[in-house]
Amino acid sequence: MVYWTKVPRWLQRLFPQVIWRVDGTSKEVFLTFDDGPTPNLTPFILQLLSEYQAKATFFCIGQQVEKFPDQFQAILDAGHRVGNHTYSHPKGWKMSTEQYLNNVVKCEEVFKSKLFRPPYGQLTIGQYRALKKQYDIVLWEIMNGDFLADTSVEHCFKSVAENTKIGSVIVLHDKERIAEKVKTYLPKLIQFLHNEGYKFGTL
Repeated sequence: MVYWTKVPRWLQRLFPQVIWRVDGTSKEVFLTFDDGPTPNLTPFILQLLSEYQAKATFFCIGQQVEKFPDQFQAILDAGHRVGNHTYSHPKGWKMSTEQYLNNVVKCEEVFKSKLFRPPYGQLTIGQYRALKKQYDIVLWEIMNGDFLADTSVEHCFKSVAENTKIGSVIVLHDKERIAEKVKTYLPKLIQFLHNEGYKFGTL
């Protein structure tokens, strides 16, 4: 999969109604975690965030919330924000608008949120136009590719550490199959950002 580590500003300007970053003067960044909750990794992430008094936004899959409701509740209890990441993580480019919206609504029936992030960042124009009427659509400015099998721990750390600016929205993943990778790079990354003086906010 080809992706931008840092999404160029020209692309961000093409879709100004999408949240790519948060402009402001406060030295704040926005960690987001996709695809959870998971029984092994979510508790680790929550404990690490707690140690730094940091907040984050978790874009959760409806199926995962149904499987692991206790972990989802732990996210809420810790004061983090949650967003809709569809019910079953489909690829928007391969579905009709009606099918895709039905999947989003099915997730909404599991938990409520006005934030939405499309899996893979994929939306057709029809899906985008329909969803923006009901949700704040959130993409990202920084992606480290932690979900890819061949992405190294070093890259996961350096790609974020070297590109993050004030207001950056950073997409990371709460996926069981990459738990050990996340557990290795995430403590180092959060400590680095903390030492650089960044605060961690929710969207």
